[in-house]
Amino acid sequence: MTVSLFAFACQPTDAPELPDWSGGFPNNDPPTVAPTDTDPPLAGLVTIAPVLEFDGRFGLADDLEQPCAYDTTAGFGEIECRLEAEELDAFFEGWGYDVLVESGTCTYIGVSNYMYQAWGIGEGPPVVRYTIEANGNCIDEIGSQNCQPYCEFNYSTLDPSLPNCCYGQYTSIITVAGVQNVAPAQAWGGGDIGDCYDGAAYNSNITELAANGIPKPILFELEETVNNTVSVEFDGPIEGEYASNIPIANYLNSDDPIPVAFQGFYSRPDYVVECLDDAEETLARFILKVQDWDTVAEFESLEGDADIGAKPGPGKPAPLEGNGSGDQLNDRWDWHDFAIDEIDVVGFRD
Repeated sequence: MTVSLFAFACQPTDAPELPDWSGGFPNNDPPTVAPTDTDPPLAGLVTIAPVLEFDGRFGLADDLEQPCAYDTTAGFGEIECRLEAEELDAFFEGWGYDVLVESGTCTYIGVSNYMYQAWGIGEGPPVVRYTIEANGNCIDEIGSQNCQPYCEFNYSTLDPSLPNCCYGQYTSIITVAGVQNVAPAQAWGGGDIGDCYDGAAYNSNITELAANGIPKPILFELEETVNNTVSVEFDGPIEGEYASNIPIANYLNSDDPIPVAFQGFYSRPDYVVECLDDAEETLARFILKVQDWDTVAEFESLEGDADIGAKPGPGKPAPLEGNGSGDQLNDRWDWHDFAIDEIDVVGFRD
């Protein structure tokens, strides 16, 4: 099955069409757990407090005026919280959150941040076969293009800075001037599986990569006799030369299909924070989502539409600003834009 991976070409951007993937990820500050003087009003309270460089809204998903907090003395609870941000604020500034924990409430805080499969992953053809005629023409190709082994999941053939997500082995059968040569099996050469994923988990102050390049979920051990704060921060997509808010905004509308990118084996569709005891029993779980808004007017309205700039349907142009500038209302795409376009997209870097 061939999956379209180049949806980034649909969105105008001043960023390079194929930005450098191979430069790695930024060196990040080490994880920190710091005591705080904040005294939660309830015993057993865990609170997620946003850390923003802009005016946004953050709270319980079904009532943003309520704090993202849970009293663990009531037993296990799972709650969903949401950050709402105007699209350029999110793109430029990124965001962060503090986990405020009253003393004696959690022994550990577990953090697992949003990431998605950014490139198609698969095995290459088991056989590469082609014939080179006397005039140099390449014919009878199987598993090759222009007499070169070809795997649709090796994006480095398009640009060396892109990842090779092709795995498995192949045997080559090459015929030149009527003489057939069979080479021993060799690998398609796929790199770290983590190179084929992307998202906020890669761009935070707590990012630690496993041997396969996938960001690790992080555990913080808390001090038992004091209130604790765990701080997590994420770079704005502009820092990674992205053209959209996909790397930071994971929110889906209720009627949007689940993106293929969210279904990858290592994908984490949500920002997740867990309060854990000594036996790793979960006392509270917080599911965090980030939604970007297309216009100031809609953001400030009590009944606004975050996606007013989205296309009205497949193949139709996005609405333009009403000030005569000719610019789109929807300047930084999110996952809803792919749902509207009906693109079976794995994801993208920009």
